[in-house]
Amino acid sequence: MNANVTLFLLCAIWLGLTWLYCRMRWACFDLFDLYVMMVAVYYGGHGLVIAPLQDLSSYDPGLIVVIYVLLGISLALLKISVSSLPAKIRSELRLCSIAETASETPVSALVALVSAICLLSLYGYQHYSVVINATSDQVLGIPYWFTSLKMIVYGGAAEGLFVATLVVAMRCSGRRRSILLLLLLATVGLQALYGRRGFLELLILGYLFSAAVSGWDPFAPRKVVRWALALAALFVFSNVYQNYRQELSIPDSSQGEASQTNSKVFTAAMTDWERTGANVRDRDGVWQYNYVVIDNLQRSGSLEGALLVQAVLNEIPAVFWPDKTYLDPDAQFNEAYGLAPNDYATNLFGLTMADFGYAGPIMFIVYMLTTFAVCGKMLSLTKASPTLFILTLGATLTSLLAIESGYDGLFGIVHMVAMVFIGFVVLIGWRIIWHPQPKSFPPTVYYRAREVGDGVDRLRRDGLTAERHS
Repeated sequence: MNANVTLFLLCAIWLGLTWLYCRMRWACFDLFDLYVMMVAVYYGGHGLVIAPLQDLSSYDPGLIVVIYVLLGISLALLKISVSSLPAKIRSELRLCSIAETASETPVSALVALVSAICLLSLYGYQHYSVVINATSDQVLGIPYWFTSLKMIVYGGAAEGLFVATLVVAMRCSGRRRSILLLLLLATVGLQALYGRRGFLELLILGYLFSAAVSGWDPFAPRKVVRWALALAALFVFSNVYQNYRQELSIPDSSQGEASQTNSKVFTAAMTDWERTGANVRDRDGVWQYNYVVIDNLQRSGSLEGALLVQAVLNEIPAVFWPDKTYLDPDAQFNEAYGLAPNDYATNLFGLTMADFGYAGPIMFIVYMLTTFAVCGKMLSLTKASPTLFILTLGATLTSLLAIESGYDGLFGIVHMVAMVFIGFVVLIGWRIIWHPQPKSFPPTVYYRAREVGDGVDRLRRDGLTAERHS
């Protein structure tokens, strides 16, 4: 059996088992189940597409099987580990609990956050000719404060804002729903500028959270038409994005003009499969990165945690370390194993194996278990403030749904913990300044006296009661 057939069968089986798992888990679906679903999309869905398109004759079918078996065992052990978390944390990870808290977000907070994202995007386009994040901010001369603020706003608000706006819109009517639908369209448009992955994540989040609020099963066989419509929407968006991505990411005027002449009319781009197909054929999948890792493990051994150490150093803000040198994980990986430069589909499972060899799956479980524990705790702490909850939810979803990323998932949550802490300090300070309590009375007596009204002449402090005299 050649590698193409092996990959196709493995991906089909993986997707089928994931669908059965999600179908059984829907009554208490949580963020771990969402993570399992996204793993299936990247390892199963992408592999199912590239199996007939790429020539995989140079790959060892047995090693491909090993990759999927190791990943399956790791996810099963991670599921057992997550089930051992405290019940309070696990309850905060459930989609129904998240939707219930997000539904309490005031419309004014949603408008403010969407406006902030729009203004930041317009500022970047006007001053730096950048619609989305550029490839090299230092080369383009974009200041550090702008790239940092934009990363915090998008990473900490975009997907959480989308979920909150969707849930609130489904539970209201009239003019408020119209306003929220406009905000929802603006959020989708801004997130879609970042590419197919962002659009795909919003599709999945919208489908699952609308099902959670409405009370229907998204994995029921009769809902297959809705999944087909979602795939069709992703197909059309991918075609359009591949035709216009140069105009969105390259600020140089000459390159922008060249790419604009090569772009098709919008309506023709919607059905243009050529560039999307070429991108799929040329782009390696996450399983291929793991294949390169395991293949080099057998020859040269592990990197002994070098990628993890560098990832920690990369996350130190430049304001605290002005002479910091950022090192790309792919470049470090290529240099360590003597490989040619390549845009690998880096993922956490492959990184931990590159760092720690066949003990990597254990580190993968520890890392992800810590991530789920931190996410659950932060969601619980920020429930009292809808705005802070949206920021925390956005960081959580961004970290968990980005399967094609490295160690920055948990570090992104840590960054958001700092932002949430600052938010708490500001919120408490605002309450102290604008809502002071008198020092002469205990709070219960003070508010009790206010309820009595102007007829209060005196308070009996010993009994904590108020007497009125007319």
